[in-house]
Amino acid sequence: MTTHPKVPPFSLVEVEEHLSYSTDTGEFTWLKGPRRGKLAGSITLTGYSEIKVLGHKVLAHRLAWFIVYGEWPKRLIDHIDRNRRNNAIANLREANHSQNYWNTTIANNGEPIKGYTFLAKKGRYEAQIRANGSKFSLGLFDTPEEARSAYLAAKRKLHGEFFPMEWGNE
Repeated sequence: MTTHPKVPPFSLVEVEEHLSYSTDTGEFTWLKGPRRGKLAGSITLTGYSEIKVLGHKVLAHRLAWFIVYGEWPKRLIDHIDRNRRNNAIANLREANHSQNYWNTTIANNGEPIKGYTFLAKKGRYEAQIRANGSKFSLGLFDTPEEARSAYLAAKRKLHGEFFPMEWGNE
């Protein structure tokens, strides 16, 4: 099981004395001090919302999980719609590293994930997918559309609920 090392040393009661959380909008509002009634948090360089609570910076999606479920998440928190600022509880789910990565459309090199490559020596497109730490060939195809279709079918089957929502109709 993937664990997350940062578990702030404060209780749920302490958090709820300082912040209000809307499960529908995912927004946090200050309950005390000069910021009372104002939205809490700022956006990190990676696009996540972060809130400084009792001297500790906490990612808002992890804080939302803590408030709703009464315990810190044991794994990563995945944003179902991939919008890092949408911290509505219905948009959050626990995930391991692989599952969190599956719900993406951008590879580590910043390029969109296509699921296939052109093999110049063979003049065909090879569809490939990663699963359980290994790369698997899904076959050779005459067109990029056929290769993409094979990739999406395999991804839908292997990744289940972590299949990116916007790819559902491709």
